[in-house]
Amino acid sequence: MGVVSREETFVDFEVPLARVPMVRSQRSTTVLAEIGVLRAMGFGADYERYLGDHGAELLGAVPGTWIPLATLIAHYEACSRLPMSSPQQVQFGSDAAERVVGTLLGTAAKLATTAGASPWTFFTNVGRFWARGYDGGGLRVVKLGVKEARVELAGNPLFEFPFFRNGFRGYALVLLGHFCRRVWVREEPCPRGLSAVYRGQWA
Repeated sequence: MGVVSREETFVDFEVPLARVPMVRSQRSTTVLAEIGVLRAMGFGADYERYLGDHGAELLGAVPGTWIPLATLIAHYEACSRLPMSSPQQVQFGSDAAERVVGTLLGTAAKLATTAGASPWTFFTNVGRFWARGYDGGGLRVVKLGVKEARVELAGNPLFEFPFFRNGFRGYALVLLGHFCRRVWVREEPCPRGLSAVYRGQWA
């Protein structure tokens, strides 16, 4: 007989799922990093043209402030119009994450180099990391095995954009990759009531 795995909630939502607040804003630091990556990829002019009325607010944003949801939607709508394949969108997320990994992880980035550090080190503090990037929303981490986890996200309408979902996968690959030698992340079917689900494995 095969071994039956038992799921274990490693980190739960801070409130019941039905009461998870919607994302109201996102930290400008990550959005500015994304704009920088778009320019480096040669998409800067097209992106700015697609921004419409929100262009001045996004292009004039400064690090460490909050960008409201309506403006974020304009940002990801503009990104979604760019001719990027799904793998390119994942790489876009990874490149943006590399620019802000220190800001997102803080002192945990140093822990990643210590003996015994693993993605579970990251997940132990994931609520704090989330709060650095988003005002609202939430996530739950389910332990599936010694080196496997499922992350369930809620309250974030930005996941309606395939561009955002692929980019988020790229972020996850970089952030978890700081705590292990190799990491794999894939998107899973999303049950009603959640915004997105990802499964990660590492070695």
